Amino acid sequence: MVNAVKKLLKRVIVAAAVILGCAYFFGVGKFPDRKEILPQSYREPSQVKCAVKPFEVKSGKLTYTVKPLYEYQLYGMIVSQHNSSSWWDYYHRVWKDSLNIKDIGVLWGDNLKTEVYKDMKFKSGAWTLYWYYPDAEVRSRFNETHGSNNHLLAADSAVIDAINKAHTGDQICFEGYLAEYGYPGWSRGTSISRTDTGSGACEVVFVTEFKVLKQANVFWWKLLSCCRVTMVISFLLLVFLTVKYPLK
Repeated sequence: MVNAVKKLLKRVIVAAAVILGCAYFFGVGKFPDRKEILPQSYREPSQVKCAVKPFEVKSGKLTYTVKPLYEYQLYGMIVSQHNSSSWWDYYHRVWKDSLNIKDIGVLWGDNLKTEVYKDMKFKSGAWTLYWYYPDAEVRSRFNETHGSNNHLLAADSAVIDAINKAHTGDQICFEGYLAEYGYPGWSRGTSISRTDTGSGACEVVFVTEFKVLKQANVFWWKLLSCCRVTMVISFLLLVFLTVKYPLK
């Protein structure tokens, strides 16, 4: 009986791993069709000069000074993202930058109206959003001023949780401040234009509010989560039975 249960658990783990892999590679990264795009996601970002004084924020073991430049609000769709806490992110660890919790590449406006995003590939590095065109025709339809890479700073736990729960394909809205920030001996600035390119063209935003307006790939994310839980529970039961009945 114990051996039969062990075999069943092993099969469950393998099946869950296969389904998880399929969900991850074929489901959770898909972009929504144009008919699913919300009207708000066509809006231009809002940027208004502000007079908010610099303030201090503690993150990890450091105290950062944040200097707001503009009030900022952005609607759009996430096309790529990077978690700064990723194990392979060397730069954030070396620069001791724990305030920048996540980078998200966002498209809005014309790039959503034309559905050009479905013909492109996007990838986020530690500091950079890369986009790839398969040919000149697709490149001619892509509006580089209707997309941005956003380095999100946050200190409020609820805001951090909301940011971390957002996925590629989700339509989101966030607001806060385009800001410079740093600690003694290190600092970082921000772009204040959507038309610049290259190094320094990313927006650094201290986020005060973050909302997912419409989730993408809901079924696949739920399936992926279910598979993870199933694998963990099955593995723990298998370990328990193996320890308790080693010869069975």
